[in-house]
Amino acid sequence: MAHFYEGHPVPPMPYDLTAADQICWRYDGPCGSDRRWRRQIFRRIPDRFAIPLAEQAKARYEQAGRKAGNLHLLNASERIDQTSIRLASSDEDLCHLAKLRAVACGRIAGAQGVNAWSALTYYLTPYGIPLPEPGDRLTVDGAIARLKDEAWWRRSLRQFHGRTVEQVAISLGLVHKQAGIYASDETVQRRQEQKTRNRALLESLVAVNELDQEYNLQELAELGVSNPRIRRAELMTRIAGFEAIAKDLGHAAEFYTLTCPSRMHARLSKTGEENPRYDHTTPREGQRYLTRLWSQIRAKLHRSALRVYGFRISEPQHDGTPHWHLLLFMDAQHVEAVRAILRDYALKEDGDEPGAQHHRFKAVPIDWNQGSAAGYIAKYVSKNIDGYGLEEDLNGQDAKQTAPRVEAWASTWGIRQFQQIGGPPVTVWRELRRLTDAPDGLLNQAYQAADNGDWKTFVQLMGGPTAKRKDQPLKLAKAWNDKPGKYGEPLGWQVFGLEADNIVLPSRIHQWTVQARSERIERQNPGERTGQDVCVEYPGKGKGDGAGSGRGTSVARTADATRAVSPSTDSEERAYRLVPDRSSLEFCQ
Repeated sequence: MAHFYEGHPVPPMPYDLTAADQICWRYDGPCGSDRRWRRQIFRRIPDRFAIPLAEQAKARYEQAGRKAGNLHLLNASERIDQTSIRLASSDEDLCHLAKLRAVACGRIAGAQGVNAWSALTYYLTPYGIPLPEPGDRLTVDGAIARLKDEAWWRRSLRQFHGRTVEQVAISLGLVHKQAGIYASDETVQRRQEQKTRNRALLESLVAVNELDQEYNLQELAELGVSNPRIRRAELMTRIAGFEAIAKDLGHAAEFYTLTCPSRMHARLSKTGEENPRYDHTTPREGQRYLTRLWSQIRAKLHRSALRVYGFRISEPQHDGTPHWHLLLFMDAQHVEAVRAILRDYALKEDGDEPGAQHHRFKAVPIDWNQGSAAGYIAKYVSKNIDGYGLEEDLNGQDAKQTAPRVEAWASTWGIRQFQQIGGPPVTVWRELRRLTDAPDGLLNQAYQAADNGDWKTFVQLMGGPTAKRKDQPLKLAKAWNDKPGKYGEPLGWQVFGLEADNIVLPSRIHQWTVQARSERIERQNPGERTGQDVCVEYPGKGKGDGAGSGRGTSVARTADATRAVSPSTDSEERAYRLVPDRSSLEFCQ
């Protein structure tokens, strides 16, 4: 039986069509040009994007006709074409592209000599990849060395590609509670693959000290705050310690929520439909907005002599837009003034838009007679780490199922989920917990507090929750290291212990190197080489508590030991789009 669309017969469907092409097959004119055009769009994006996009186009074909369906695809295509890397690129493609870029940059740097940096920026700017920027903390030679390094390119391309993929997913309506809550299915899957690669890398490496003691890096990672269970426990210990201090001082506790303006939200909260005010702000840009807002609030509080301490949690709303929860402790007489300042600044931008008064700022006083502040915030901590102890999150979803989506969201956008406000630095606390003993006096008291998990006593020993950093009696001991790092720059200031009362107590007594397990086995047993090199992502330095930021060890320095590239032979499957060549540097392509 023949099928027709708009009076034209629909030809039989070929057997080799993708799922997205099959969904839209019947919607075309007599010449079949729409089908060929659609195929070019669908092949440039991951299948997890192509199928929902095809379903959206199908709905418009059915409801408003061929023109409406094609316009929807055209708009989506324009957003896709703004990217310099194919969205459908695999990790193998990105590894191959990293090698090409490193080789090309090495040739340019060698050919241009003193003009290498300007030549490299001229060559790379069209690709849209963020480049290292020389400044006070980065030399020009160091920036050039990074651009010549394949491992640097792998990290940069993975990050850039991941954020580009996710922003397109948000634009296509694939991130909201009716689709993929918090993050797209594509990004969640890529994050799981990345964690698998990272785990494989850590399991293949060992840390060896001068006594020839060795430890597997994956086992060591499980003992630190990269372990969700340990990270959650440490956060709750610090929150409970602040609460105990607040009760002793007679302070009040307030729970605030700060939300971005409507223009930063891609989807409506109730229906998941497209927000007509959305201006394509990314979650990372939304986080920068909230960070800038808090810096203004903090400055105003300082000018007003209002001291607060506590914690801030950044978490995604259903469409990936960040919002902040703050648990703050303060003098009971300052509650109204602090609340008024936060409200004024929260509504400073677009404060008169519909719903702003209700959604942009919320304040909940903590009643000590009804429960603890730590208990109130515990569900927010758990939701953003591993879902422990929760059946559902605040959107009615299974908390243990959505926790990996929140982690993928934070990792993709480089968002620091948890931040302490006021109080002593947690780095001092962690150094104390490295110790096995300490001399009598302040060092011993602080060591005992840290060893017993007593954040309250530790904060009191450090001068209280609002003491200035310069007035805190216990500090990190650091030494300058002139040894050149991977990119030829001095390693700089490095922590080696703690300092108090003119006493320096080392907390790091061993010198460690990271080696591939297979190479160490081969040296110990010549001729018995085991293992296989893989192209993996190297954990880098995280921000703050390491939330979703790829916290790891210094294993990034062993990139050469585990590098392997599988070059692509099909030019159409390369990870990059063709960018107009710069004629003077054409030899480097």
